Amino acid sequence: MAVFALASFGWQAVNRAAAPGMVAFGPARARRLARMFEALKNRTLGIIRSPHAERGLFVLAFAESSFFPIPPDVVLGPMAAARPGKWMRFAFICATGSVLGAILGYAIGYFAAETLGRWILQIFGLSAAFEHFRANSLSVMPWVILGQGLIPVPYKLVTIASGMLRISLLLLIGCSILTRFTRFFAVAYVFKRYGPSIAPVIEKRIGLTLAIGAVLLALLIAAYVLLMHS
Repeated sequence: MAVFALASFGWQAVNRAAAPGMVAFGPARARRLARMFEALKNRTLGIIRSPHAERGLFVLAFAESSFFPIPPDVVLGPMAAARPGKWMRFAFICATGSVLGAILGYAIGYFAAETLGRWILQIFGLSAAFEHFRANSLSVMPWVILGQGLIPVPYKLVTIASGMLRISLLLLIGCSILTRFTRFFAVAYVFKRYGPSIAPVIEKRIGLTLAIGAVLLALLIAAYVLLMHS
């Protein structure tokens, strides 16, 4: 039951993110997209019970950073709870896939901004979020990327937008390594430590918890930078 509690949380977030984009396509096409997302959900949950779960987790994390709607947390958490002795391995696979997928997302934004990039943002209802992202000055962009990499928002927004805005690829990779490893190791550890019973708590508190973590991480980095330049 915990597997499906967490999956339900992730799926509700996907539905909320995709709803504005689906409305823009009209009722008939929106229904087709809803059926497509339902099929994707069932296939994603199948990864947990698959003998190739680790490969599936990697592919899911890779794809979510660039074009796929379902976050890898819905698979990573239950896997870590079911096999706590391998939680670090699962977290590493997930984080590595996410960072590599971020490079693909950047390439989509850089080379196909007005075609594929815009379409992905629109279909998942992220066009307005992109405008907010673009409104930030380049001087604060590293902090924006760090914050968005930790909290449960579609990371494809960050990666595609970074490419569209010609933000440094090395900056994106560096921020992705820091935030995605932090996030996924935290998720895997919590499930390893507390088991399946933690799923309902995460469903209610994950946004607040990771937001607090993002603020603390930003403060630590700022303190380090100040010390280095003092």
